[in-house]
Amino acid sequence: FWLKPILARVLSILTCEETSHPALAMAVKLIVACLCSTIPAFTAQGLRGSHCVSDMTPCQAGYSCCGSCVKAKFGGADTGLCANGGTWNYSAPICQAADLTCSEDVPCCGVCNPASGKCALQDTWSQTCLPSGQACSNVLGCCGSCVYQGADTAVCCQKVVKVDVNYPICCDNPDENPQWCKANGTRALPLQQLALAQGESSSEPLVPENPNELTGCGGHEYLHGDWKPPEHLVHITISGKSDRFCDLKGDHNFYKFGMPHFHLDTDDRVFPICHSVDANNKCVSQYEKCHVLINAGSGCSAEDVIKKLDRATWVRYQ
Repeated sequence: FWLKPILARVLSILTCEETSHPALAMAVKLIVACLCSTIPAFTAQGLRGSHCVSDMTPCQAGYSCCGSCVKAKFGGADTGLCANGGTWNYSAPICQAADLTCSEDVPCCGVCNPASGKCALQDTWSQTCLPSGQACSNVLGCCGSCVYQGADTAVCCQKVVKVDVNYPICCDNPDENPQWCKANGTRALPLQQLALAQGESSSEPLVPENPNELTGCGGHEYLHGDWKPPEHLVHITISGKSDRFCDLKGDHNFYKFGMPHFHLDTDDRVFPICHSVDANNKCVSQYEKCHVLINAGSGCSAEDVIKKLDRATWVRYQ
């Protein structure tokens, strides 16, 4: 914008010189006109290129949320989540994302590193290992074991059960997972036996009845998830016993999925499970912590994946 008045002044001078140097004046006028025509296009492109981080996405130091960054966990870590941008309202306090400068006015989503003066996801400098309940980290190891808990969450755990289960279960708090952990000093019944004894439904993940129907689109032959490698099954982790997992009852076979966000710094996509969606397939309202993760490389657009997930028949994993 500052260049336009200068170019206009050049044009006015050239107008006065037209009579003495008509050919030169005409050539320069054409150059100036060309420059002027490109200025608004360049500015608009810059505006179109700017963007903000959508709701339910982890806060990032390099980008602003479309709404605000609020206190919340993602993957077990205190990343903060973008909220109140039009698709997901959440009343938690606002916070600063990791790698931003610590502030007295706005606390860090995680913790403040006094040495660097910047926010961090967790304290990896003043302790020799991460205690139980902390998110697993590549920077500092757990004092016990790192246990994947489903729903893209991996946490440090002291007491781990590996018997009668498909994957390790954290039993630091037995009441959260009584179907696997010790209860009242005795070993709890295996999952299926406990469900029958208590007249309750199983907490096994939901999976497509026919996984081969979830075909890829030119990349992988099929859509892949993040459970039970090397199969990498597409699944919905559910549990009525823990608030860390999706609380779907699993008594329906069909669910509605919404537009995804990327999983942390990978190209994997997280598709939320919605009560309802708008015309652009964005969740208007959704089930808390209920989603499906699709690994990168399928070759499918988000819309193609949503159609496949919506058509799938979801059943308990056997």
